[in-house]
Amino acid sequence: MAAPIIAPAGAFPYTMTVRALAGPKSFTAPTIEELVDAFERWRDETGYGASDIGGRFPVTREGAKVGEVSYNGRWWPEAAP
Repeated sequence: MAAPIIAPAGAFPYTMTVRALAGPKSFTAPTIEELVDAFERWRDETGYGASDIGGRFPVTREGAKVGEVSYNGRWWPEAAP
C-alpha cells in the first residue's frame, strides 16, 4: 500500500465533483488519499464506467485547482509554476 498523501496544515478541505448520469456527485476530504478512497468506493458501488462519468476530475483546495484524479483513482498533481 502506498504511503498516505497528507495535506499541509491549514489546506483543508479538498473537493472534487464528478458529473455522473444521475447528476453531479461531490466529494470532500481532509487528504487526497481519503478523497480518492471515497471516489473509488462510490465508483465501484454505482458501477459507473469511464464512459458514464469521464476520465479525469479536477481537485480544488480553497477554490484553487491542485490536481486531478483519474477514473482509475490515480492522483495527478498540478505542475509547479
